[in-house]
Parts: sequence; C-alpha cells; structure tokens
Amino acid sequence: MGGYGAMMFSNLLRLDATLTLSPQYSIQPEKVQGDSRWAHIASELDFVFDDMNIGMSATARHNLFYDPCTADNIHAQLFEKKAQTALHSLIQGTQALDFCNKSACYQRLSSSQPKTREQISHLFIA
Repeated sequence: MGGYGAMMFSNLLRLDATLTLSPQYSIQPEKVQGDSRWAHIASELDFVFDDMNIGMSATARHNLFYDPCTADNIHAQLFEKKAQTALHSLIQGTQALDFCNKSACYQRLSSSQPKTREQISHLFIA
C-alpha cells in the first residue's frame, strides 16, 4: 500500500497504528510547499481522494521514519500536525527501508508494540 496509503486510509480502515518510511503527505505542490519532485506527475492526475484531514486517523499511533535532511522533512512536519505522529529521524535518505530491514525494526516494533517515542527509540539501541 505504501506509506501514503497507510496514512490516507488509516481512518477508513480503523487502524490502531501505522508504520511508514518517508511517506509523501501529497504530491500536489500546492499542498506541500517546497517539494515539487512530483509536480510533473501531479499535473496529469485527477485527485479524487487526497485529503489527510479526512483520511488520516486522529486516534491511531502513527510512527513515521524519515530523513530530516531531505524534502521528506517537509512531509513529516505536515503529518505531525495532523494526529498522534511520532517522527523518527533516520539519516539514510531513500535507504530508510534498507536500514529498517537490516536493523530488524519491523520485528521489534510488531513484537513489542511500543506506545511512546522513548519506547520506540529504545528498540534501535543495540
């Protein structure tokens, strides 16, 4: 589904939590000031459902991993404003997925079900 889909449909699917890696808040440049990477694609699409105010669950625990040194930071900050979103910085760029696979973060997150930022941070300290 991807990070965007997990966040966008978390309300409809009644999710308790999401785990996303560098998700886009939107690819519409007018919704994400400062990131025009997807403008050429966005100009060709008719957006039917692209409103995080409706789609993103306000009650789910959202865990978002991102690189604060890239345009992903813009998206992460927008997500953080919407709901219970814990931001986790990874200085990995688009290799965030590789990092999580190698560090077994998926297994750690799913088996322990951490609820606070501190509990999640402890999962990555070997």
